[in-house]
Amino acid sequence: RALLSAFIEDQIVEKGQERSVDIDPVALDDLMTRLESINEPLGLDDLVGVALPIVEDFLAEQARQNAIAALEALRAKTITDITVLADRYAKNSRHGEFAALVDEATAAERPNQLLASMQRAQNLAREIDTARAAAAAQRAKLKRQSEIRAFVAALDRDMVKVDPGVFQMGSNKHGYSRPPRAVNVLPFYMLKNEVVNAQWDECVKSRLCKPRNTSADNNDPVTGVSWDDVQVFIGWLNKQGGRFNYRLPTEAEWEYVVRTYGYVGKELNSGISNVTVAQTNNGGFNSIVGNALEWLDDCWHGGYVGAPADSRSWNRGLQCDLRVVRGSNWQGEHDINVGNVAFYRPFGLPRSEARPTLGFRLAGELKQ
Repeated sequence: RALLSAFIEDQIVEKGQERSVDIDPVALDDLMTRLESINEPLGLDDLVGVALPIVEDFLAEQARQNAIAALEALRAKTITDITVLADRYAKNSRHGEFAALVDEATAAERPNQLLASMQRAQNLAREIDTARAAAAAQRAKLKRQSEIRAFVAALDRDMVKVDPGVFQMGSNKHGYSRPPRAVNVLPFYMLKNEVVNAQWDECVKSRLCKPRNTSADNNDPVTGVSWDDVQVFIGWLNKQGGRFNYRLPTEAEWEYVVRTYGYVGKELNSGISNVTVAQTNNGGFNSIVGNALEWLDDCWHGGYVGAPADSRSWNRGLQCDLRVVRGSNWQGEHDINVGNVAFYRPFGLPRSEARPTLGFRLAGELKQ
């Protein structure tokens, strides 16, 4: 009997390890106790024949118990994990689907059924997250559209109508301003202020305009932007549904506004101020010769020979890689004074050049 018990115990331990069966020590002790009731003497030849069925039956039962324990452990984990997801999405309209999956896991009879329930719960969570992300993106899109509409509406309101007229453009007192000539100005609108940093940033938020590299105030004119950069801004702006077809002012339009409506003397001082600083001329235009230099639409020409007779842009010629800039005595770069401010023309700048003194304002016409 002792030999039989030892043989059976050794076989159970050895085969259990081979088959990855966890042996319950209590059950094994019970088996050893039952073996003590065997009274028949056994020869060595009979030992294996008696022992092996006992070993196989015991291991089969242990494997069955292992499977039951594993199933229940997996069930508990599955129900816990699904419950965590249910709590996370408690306020979602599909919350009840998690409760149904908990019921499904509670009734499962096989591990693959539990795994399938967990997979469905994870898929449901992903579907909810995807729907939430889509809804959040839609809300953000609608909010951004509302912000842009408000921005464009405010810009539209700040456009000032300029009545048509005829004026004498240029002067013999400055080489680039010759010859002076009469120009017929067509009706147009011009923005009362230079475009400011906050307005430029609306285009930046749409990921089209380059970010401004400045710590300047939002109400300061945007500077450090090239003529080409400005065209990107205007192209974006004209797609936003405003009342105007926006563009840069022409040189004739800019000079006409200065000559017709004047300017405030302190504009000739160096430096950039907020556009909220009152430097408004008789036409309602703020800092028309102050603050930043302003890009204009025209190609650069060294004088007015062959220039249009009206106020349209002179947008052709051999030096269209250079563009006209007007206004501003910022940092004393140009010798602009009371006597020449209306006609003084700094040399044209490369359209790709961006300077810390250089910004722009808008002009345009009402959409038909």
